[in-house]
Amino acid sequence: MADTYKLAKVIRSIRGSMTQKDLARLINVSQGTVAKYESGKSTPKMPVMVRLAQRAGLSVEKLLAKVESENQVSVDDSAPGDEMTGEEIELVKMLRKMAITHPRQHKALLELASAMADNTCHQPDGLVEKARLNRVLK
Repeated sequence: MADTYKLAKVIRSIRGSMTQKDLARLINVSQGTVAKYESGKSTPKMPVMVRLAQRAGLSVEKLLAKVESENQVSVDDSAPGDEMTGEEIELVKMLRKMAITHPRQHKALLELASAMADNTCHQPDGLVEKARLNRVLK
């Protein structure tokens, strides 16, 4: 089955501006079940996948292909043909999971990573500025 978090993103896009309750009614599940699908805590069984695909105007195969295409990552600063390493993909997966489980720390980590990438929080000896790191980790 497709990656749960990629599937969650596709389900959210299928729902669009509808409420979770409205989508739940259309695919014959509870609103809580839709919430679990969208958070990546649960994966729809095949009959629900069929109803989701119908809602999106797709075959199940095309729906799954759409989920798989979520794996394609584009990095603005990369040269054409650059691909993410396995470690980079794992880091992105961890960040996505952290966004759900620890949103405050996720945001702080992204701010720190951005500052480090821009070399804005490095001192001449190469250490991360202690005050900023302490603020981020609180």
